[in-house]
Amino acid sequence: MIIQDEPEDCETILPSGSAGFFSQTHRSKRGSIDVKKEDTSFGPPLHMRLSPEELEHSAREQGFEKTKQLDLGYNFMMQFAAGKDIR
Repeated sequence: MIIQDEPEDCETILPSGSAGFFSQTHRSKRGSIDVKKEDTSFGPPLHMRLSPEELEHSAREQGFEKTKQLDLGYNFMMQFAAGKDIR
């Protein structure tokens, strides 16, 4: 899932796996929490999951840079920023 990182949109959750999320926004920060691309008995099918590398590549293609990554056990979280907001 991808969570918009803006106060008025903080409750908005969109499905991951789509670079369209990065290209259809004028906002400059994004966060994503995804199930790791490993065989588990839960979560989306393996072929629908993105690895951290795949997610980062998709974000970079749309002008976003990774600013943080956290291991959350079965999940991972990545934060991205675009343009002037990269710190």
